[in-house]
Amino acid sequence: MKDAILAILKQVVPDGTPIEISVPEESNFGHYSTNVALRLAKTEGKPPMAVAEDLAAKVMAAAPTNFFEKTEAAAPGFVNFWVNKKVFQAELKKISKEEKYGHITIGKKKTVIVEYSDVNIAKVMNLGHFRTTIIGAALANIFEFSGYKVIRWNYLGDWGTQFGKLIAAYKLWGEKENIEKDPINELQKLYVRFHEEAKSDPMIEKRGQEEFKKLEDGDKENRKLWEWFKEESLKEFERTYRVLDVDFDVWLGEAFFEPALKAVVQECVEEGIAERSEGAMVIKLDAFHLPPALIEKSDGASLYLTRDIANLRYRLEKYDPAKILYIVGNEQTLHFEQLFSIAKLLGMDSADLVHIKHGLVLGEGGKKFSTREGRTFLYQVRLKKQWHFLAGSLNRKIQTFQKKGRMK
Repeated sequence: MKDAILAILKQVVPDGTPIEISVPEESNFGHYSTNVALRLAKTEGKPPMAVAEDLAAKVMAAAPTNFFEKTEAAAPGFVNFWVNKKVFQAELKKISKEEKYGHITIGKKKTVIVEYSDVNIAKVMNLGHFRTTIIGAALANIFEFSGYKVIRWNYLGDWGTQFGKLIAAYKLWGEKENIEKDPINELQKLYVRFHEEAKSDPMIEKRGQEEFKKLEDGDKENRKLWEWFKEESLKEFERTYRVLDVDFDVWLGEAFFEPALKAVVQECVEEGIAERSEGAMVIKLDAFHLPPALIEKSDGASLYLTRDIANLRYRLEKYDPAKILYIVGNEQTLHFEQLFSIAKLLGMDSADLVHIKHGLVLGEGGKKFSTREGRTFLYQVRLKKQWHFLAGSLNRKIQTFQKKGRMK
């Protein structure tokens, strides 16, 4: 688009005049802008605004019909351009058919890892997961079109104390037959019940911690239950992803990195960036103006951050990516600021690490979805009638707003 505007400008300014075209930071200054009128004003000995106004009119006249919506002069001597939206649409159509806009010049020989969806095992995928899934899939497609080798990564939530709680709930109240009939919904009911019971019986919470410790230690029964829960969850997720036409190259979650965590902590100690604080292992990040990062609890248990460090090391060594994109809600901003800072301290910053933030999908009353409290909006493939009803209802609301003049 800049080349097209440059060609028009060259028709109306003296030969040899340097022309710079920029994209204004504020949309009210147009899609593109040039300061060439300031240069011409010096050589012609005229007021810059007068030259800019004359140039804006000449450019509008020289441009192909309906190329610009408008051109205008702006102090102290800029000329701003608004390109007709139909021109943009035609250019996008052209880009979609021509390889020269894609992988040959942009992403050749580069790899990008796009992490998105990040669903939790033994929990129904709720509406809150859709934002990361859709944004991530779109970005992966864009990078692939641009020629990058794209690794689409679903970083599963398949480890942590919640699985001790779920295992405890299953042993206390679960029925194998019910789980086999409707795995995900029944597992979620057990998870919700665990937290309800724990409100009045503190020993329930302790039971969950004990079951997770057994899982970490390799207890055969707990390991078998965990693998069963994971297998049934993946079946449900894959069914939903087929409807969304979303794919992944890697389905590795937190559990995969568990064996590497002691080595991660040890490396941080040996590099002199980690130290004991009240029994826990922390990394001070004062140099980055961030609070200390906890990488090991006082009881020796690992954390999500520790697993992310191990994951990053694995990705860098296995794929040598140019970029890693994390499509995760903005409530995790501090987590990623700490992760990226630790990566710099450990020399693990060969890739461009980017947290693509998005907002929360909130429930009634502006409350955050909470699986443990049973407060979530479920999406299930079999409820297609309800989904079409919601789509139709939304369309009717949009039409109502348009009639009332609230939406353009």
